[in-house]
Amino acid sequence: MRGTTPFPNEVLDTYLPRLRDCEWRVLCVVIRLTCGWTKKDGTRKDRDWITNSQFRAKTGRGSDAVSSAIDSLVRQGFLDVHDEHGRALRSPAMRKSRFGRLYFSLGSVLMEAIATSNREGRIEKVETTKASITKETHNKRGVKNGLSAAGSSPNRSGWTPVGEITDTRAIKRVTPDLGT
Repeated sequence: MRGTTPFPNEVLDTYLPRLRDCEWRVLCVVIRLTCGWTKKDGTRKDRDWITNSQFRAKTGRGSDAVSSAIDSLVRQGFLDVHDEHGRALRSPAMRKSRFGRLYFSLGSVLMEAIATSNREGRIEKVETTKASITKETHNKRGVKNGLSAAGSSPNRSGWTPVGEITDTRAIKRVTPDLGT
């Protein structure tokens, strides 16, 4: 679907509770700038060149916080950082000494977790249905702005909860025809 980023469920289910605020923000930026883009051949980007200023702008955090978060995510195996020649840059000193572009990708820990989830069939496309009462289904029942079909008053949102319809004069009683 256009305009959306496929976000790995495993990241949300397993790793979100473990990450600090800035680590989570940095990881989200990398997922957005990789998984969120489709290449011409229809596959997702596996890495992206991301500058420190992009991280600062997209996370709303300062340079020191971003650098610390990147270091922590690399040490945990959640992110990989490479130079333009594909060499792994595992330490802050290695990343700082590079004058070229730094390419970020999801790390081996996340990639393995996602692959395992896919093999187990835990990530799948699910058809959505409207099984609960929403404003749309509520409206179809004739309960919207002003008096409801049963004559009760709406709440501040303009909707009358179905359970609050108490005026029985407007409710048509249906009695079964027993053939008598």
